[in-house]
Amino acid sequence: MLLTSDNLRTCAAEIGKVIDPVFTVLQRNARKLADLWAAGSKKPTREDLATMRGLFHSELETHPVLDGVGFIAEQNALGDVERHIEWLHHSPANGEIEPLSIDLNRSSLGNYDYENRPYIQRPRSGLLVIDGPYVDYLARNAYILTFGAPVVVDGRFVGTSGADVRVTVMENMLLPILLCAGVAAAVLNVDGRVVASNVADVAGGERLRQPDGIALTIDGMDVGWRLHRLD
Repeated sequence: MLLTSDNLRTCAAEIGKVIDPVFTVLQRNARKLADLWAAGSKKPTREDLATMRGLFHSELETHPVLDGVGFIAEQNALGDVERHIEWLHHSPANGEIEPLSIDLNRSSLGNYDYENRPYIQRPRSGLLVIDGPYVDYLARNAYILTFGAPVVVDGRFVGTSGADVRVTVMENMLLPILLCAGVAAAVLNVDGRVVASNVADVAGGERLRQPDGIALTIDGMDVGWRLHRLD
């Protein structure tokens, strides 16, 4: 059912305020990442990307909602390797901030193939994205949302400026807003899967048949989420 009430539109605006700070971080990082390509005539390397770790570390300390921050390289965007993810995250073991250890060796059974994930595909088309909820089995075995913004240099997409937010953290931020909606409602992702709802029997990850509703936007750009009325 399409949402039309002013109250629900107010809720949609409040949800936008929850996710906007994450995209503010990512878009700022995207500009700094683009500078690495603009700084010289050659493609940057993994060593060049490692200079961003201080910034990523600071953001994880400053923004407790974030579980991980980094950069996901487009294929062949770097000068020394075909694929790369430069990423810091809170260790599941002790909560300390550390580089993400991930297997990108195509010949390995544990190879993490990220090239078809929405967090790289939508930014490749110039769009913002919130990928998930999904279980990141190969990387950290965590139930997460990955936010992404394109990094573009002279009109060429070179990768995604990204951040992870745990689903439980996002649910805790969205639920108070949804409870004020006055009707049964849910936030749906681009695939029509539930991110959060104010109804006990509509679980996160469940797919709804008709994912219509109010589009949630950042600076006028659709991020793929909808606020959907359930009754």
